[in-house]
Amino acid sequence: MPVINPTKHTFDHFVTEKSNDEPVVIAFTASWCGPCKLLKPKLAKLANDWGFTLAMVDAGDEPELAALFGVRAVPTVITLEAGLSKGRFSGDRTEAALIEYFGELGLNQSPVRLEF
Repeated sequence: MPVINPTKHTFDHFVTEKSNDEPVVIAFTASWCGPCKLLKPKLAKLANDWGFTLAMVDAGDEPELAALFGVRAVPTVITLEAGLSKGRFSGDRTEAALIEYFGELGLNQSPVRLEF
């Protein structure tokens, strides 16, 4: 699934509305944040492997979105389902911890999809 970079102008369409059909993982990060740089590729890999949409939001560029979700530290990861927060955490995690976390939320790994 795609990694998207929504803005306050596109967020409702690309994230909130999409969360009505499937969970969307939102990662609030910042370009200067060391733990964010470690977490982002792990999240992108899981989004690709598991088939969920990952919305990467730079909290510095989009402070209104960060405030809307009560983000006080980066990285903060929020899973949105039907427009509501289903779960959240702050800080970096190992890939194994991310797999366990997303599994507990019901974002089970998707089977491999072949496109012809």
